Amino acid sequence: MGEVLRSLREAAHSFPEGSRPWLVSFERGLGIVKCSHTEKEAVIQLLLSVQRVGTREVRVRTLGTSGTIRGAREKYVESE
Repeated sequence: MGEVLRSLREAAHSFPEGSRPWLVSFERGLGIVKCSHTEKEAVIQLLLSVQRVGTREVRVRTLGTSGTIRGAREKYVESE
């Protein structure tokens, strides 16, 4: 999770301090990123722009969005 978090922080450096996205969890290749509802579209574009995590090339996909972290876990992580 450390390299994924580092890559997200590097990608989000242009976001204002109080509205930067935050990696809530990352397990089995699936992650949950928290952001404000007003930044949702910008964060999706940010995630799609991430091409490397550490030395690995990656391709990030957004499975969906949710209004709550609990909802995201139930819909996208626990169902996998």
